[in-house]
Amino acid sequence: GVICLDEEIDAFLLRKDIRCYSMWKYNNKLSNSKFSASSLTPISSGNSISPRLSVKSVQKLWIIRLGHLRQLLQAGLDVVFSDTDAIWLKNPLSDGTGLLSSRMGDIVASRGKYPWRVANDWGATLCLGLAYFRSTSYVIRLVRTAENKALKEQDDQVGMNLALYDAAKGENKNSKGTVFALLDSTGGLEESKLDFLEDRKAAVATIKDARVMLVPHQVVPRCCNKLTDDDWRSIVQIAHCHPTDCVVARTKEENWGNFEKRSQAQQKYKLWCMDSSWEDLEKDQFHSWLVNAAANCFSFLSLPS
Repeated sequence: GVICLDEEIDAFLLRKDIRCYSMWKYNNKLSNSKFSASSLTPISSGNSISPRLSVKSVQKLWIIRLGHLRQLLQAGLDVVFSDTDAIWLKNPLSDGTGLLSSRMGDIVASRGKYPWRVANDWGATLCLGLAYFRSTSYVIRLVRTAENKALKEQDDQVGMNLALYDAAKGENKNSKGTVFALLDSTGGLEESKLDFLEDRKAAVATIKDARVMLVPHQVVPRCCNKLTDDDWRSIVQIAHCHPTDCVVARTKEENWGNFEKRSQAQQKYKLWCMDSSWEDLEKDQFHSWLVNAAANCFSFLSLPS
């Protein structure tokens, strides 16, 4: 379902006859109370409380979605995480042979550089802005471990990477060895510390009972300013452009980026496909517009009318 993180989007969707989970107002009851939305704290301003989006509330949503992920995996469903600013230029799910499928690995993810303690050893990390999880008993165990770590760190990406990092180290708590290897065109493996930006090959690792794959940065880019015209034409499948073009910001808030910065990033790289009239549509027109807008942007999707 749709989750509303602030009052403004809640009210907008209600005018369009679309209901959502209002995380700033209601208690969305989950089976595990540690990850319930009741733990979300709205922004406080003096003695008043403002039901607006905050980085703190988003961090708690990240933890909650790990709980949802585990529940879906336990139900036997494979799961794809895809942030709303990860724009699909090609279908990664096509016929089970796409970028995000069990053919590629038990966990398949785009590349990130956070948490830094893992990136310093591996050269790159799993970015959960685009990730695939196969429903296996070991992946479920990893996600459960990641939940506990995320609760402590207040970040699901940190939790998942630390769960894998610790599993890779195993009993040797002092090891920092490379666990990923680059996959060449013949299927051979070349062990190497990863280069977040420059590797043009997928990287794979077997961590306990899970095959983990990181796709090349050019396939799912974060630093979109580093791409060439040829990259955009022939390599990029999903564009997840960072709002600051990967320039490290002074604060988490600046690094995370607000709506305006993310919107500007989409427009800068010509990924934004909504015209300015969409907010003014009447509710009986909104669903039809939404389907047509999505179909025009993502023609491979077969959406209900």
